[in-house]
This record gives sequence, C-alpha cells and structure tokens, in this order.
Amino acid sequence: MAVPGSVEAATSGGANDLIRKGAVLCRSVEDILEELHGVSAMATAAKKTATAPVPASPPAPVGPPPGLDQIQQRIWETLTEACHMDQLVQRLNLPVPQISGALMMLEMKKAVRRLPGNRYERC
Repeated sequence: MAVPGSVEAATSGGANDLIRKGAVLCRSVEDILEELHGVSAMATAAKKTATAPVPASPPAPVGPPPGLDQIQQRIWETLTEACHMDQLVQRLNLPVPQISGALMMLEMKKAVRRLPGNRYERC
C-alpha cells in the first residue's frame, strides 16, 4: 500500500512509483481495513453502531468479543487489568511479533486499547 503524493514534489516519487508498479492506493483508513479482509466489515458495523442512540447504561461485556482467534482470545483473557506488553509476553510465553500482531488486530476490532507506555487494556 502507498499514500499518493504530489506529482511535483520530489519526496513523493517513491510512493507514486510504488502505486504505478501496482501497490494498492491508500486514501484513508477504510482502504487499509479493506485490504485486511474481514476487519472492514467489523469497522462498518462499529460505525453503524456508533451512530445509533446510546442507551443510558449499556450492559457490561460478559465475555470476549466474537471472531477472535486462539491467540487473540488468550490475550483478551489475560488482560483482566491494564498491563505492559512485556508482561503479556511473559504471561503467555509467546514471541513478541505474534503478540504484537494480535494486539494490533484486537485494537482494530475495538476489543483492547493501547495506553501510554505500551500498556494495553480491554475496551
């Protein structure tokens, strides 16, 4: 994916060349979500839900959100309180890239949120 730039700016040459060679044009976050397949449908549903009237006292979530894979499920269950990514790595005994990728997907699914200091909590 590449974000287009001005054809007159020398600094935009790389991104424009990538698009010319077949990179996916990225104009907004929706383009990124569309490329991630499946996440865009969840984002669209979340947008529709966000525009719906909010009840006075929404019920507290009882379980994990639907559609989580095994690693995302384990991370969500481990996040009973806000904790640092290093703590997740130690608790789950999984490699950092695997946890990092799963956390990013959980963020996009609005299941967790990143806090300052590389800490995460459930949404």
